[in-house]
Amino acid sequence: MKSRSWWIGWCVLVVLTSGCGLFSSTKLTHYYDSARWEEVQCSCDVLEVAAFSREKPPEPASPPKPLMEKLSPEGQQALIQAMGGKAKDIAELLSHLADKEKDSDALIDKTQFQRRVVFSVAKKNIQGCEEDNCLFQRVGKFFWPADRISELQVILSLDPPNSSARTTAGPPDERKAYIASWDRFETKEQSVDLGKLKRTHGYEGEVTATVEGIQIPGGPTAKIVPRFKTTEDITEDVDLKKRRITLSGRLTQNGREAVLRQEGALDTDLTGTFAVDFTLHLPHSEHTPYKFVKFGNLVAGKEFSQPGKVTVNIKPMMLPNLSGPLECYLGYEYVIRKVIGGHKKIAEGYHRVAYLRKKTGLNQLGKFTLIGNKDIQTPVFSLIAEGDLKNRVQIKSEIETIGDIHLETYEEAKEFLLWLRKMQKNSLGNYSLFLRGKALEPNVIDKLKIYIRKVP
Repeated sequence: MKSRSWWIGWCVLVVLTSGCGLFSSTKLTHYYDSARWEEVQCSCDVLEVAAFSREKPPEPASPPKPLMEKLSPEGQQALIQAMGGKAKDIAELLSHLADKEKDSDALIDKTQFQRRVVFSVAKKNIQGCEEDNCLFQRVGKFFWPADRISELQVILSLDPPNSSARTTAGPPDERKAYIASWDRFETKEQSVDLGKLKRTHGYEGEVTATVEGIQIPGGPTAKIVPRFKTTEDITEDVDLKKRRITLSGRLTQNGREAVLRQEGALDTDLTGTFAVDFTLHLPHSEHTPYKFVKFGNLVAGKEFSQPGKVTVNIKPMMLPNLSGPLECYLGYEYVIRKVIGGHKKIAEGYHRVAYLRKKTGLNQLGKFTLIGNKDIQTPVFSLIAEGDLKNRVQIKSEIETIGDIHLETYEEAKEFLLWLRKMQKNSLGNYSLFLRGKALEPNVIDKLKIYIRKVP
């Protein structure tokens, strides 16, 4: 009888102390209490995605190093010896030694563009959907604070939504514009150090079990009252230093379509803005009528160089061939985490949720201008006689006629004009300068002006 009573008492204690552990369990590290996944078939949409394009900000460029810094000590000594015999004084020698790398006469390609596309993503409430199978009406058309976009995929296409070209495989067609690469994917929070969550909770319980009528040999009937008291403290640390958003993307083989994908971590809503940098290739014109002229060594030290020391490099320029602005069509697909129970709990592990996936195709109304007409225009600087816009200063050599002098920057045009006014010359080595079919005369040089226009 005694052993049976003790066995009953211990069973009661085991059950109740096990309950202590059950009551102290936590859902702090759970993603949800319960969940279901469904595809949205109706035409409702709770997301707005918009985009605009701008010029990619230039990267800070480090200045080119002088030639001397690129040579070994032996190479520097040999260069000084070689240049020493040509320089008339120490100032000219130092000027030669400080020269940067000379400009290349390679083709200037104006068909490559760097663009930054900025996307804006926002949730919107459903305003009265009349379709019977509307999931958003069933789970609630308004948003709770814990509702969020957990996955987002954005599609950019250079072809219209119903174009057969979207399914065309093969390498890029040089006769069409295409996306050569995407170089940078930037969001407001890619990786954030959130520190730690620390939660301490306790449970204290006392169990009393009374068993009567136990006969102890050699003594009276006893009343045994087993008592059990437990105190339990649980401390849980959750390290929240993690990557908040996973970023990925791909380009179709022909470069006409880009797919950008984001996946948010716990408690991360993908609404807001993000930006992607693209390299775009535009079709080029079959003709390259424009050639830039690069004048080198116009200035030696603080003095203008003599005509025989000035170098002339001809750089052809490849222009884009677009009949209008380059437009891009926008589509998206997303998963929204909708809370349908446990709204009052802050910890997401207590939420009952529905994950709803919605696909929207490319939209005619969702297109935006990727490259405008003004973006493809290149400024060209020339020298003209005052009041005469049609006739520009030309250059030719003994073996070829180059035509109008096109300079790439205003600084180059200004430096060349100052050189002409100082030297009053119409020749530079093997090259001669003309205006209106005649050799450039000194009395005309003082009347020359810088003329700016944009091509094409």
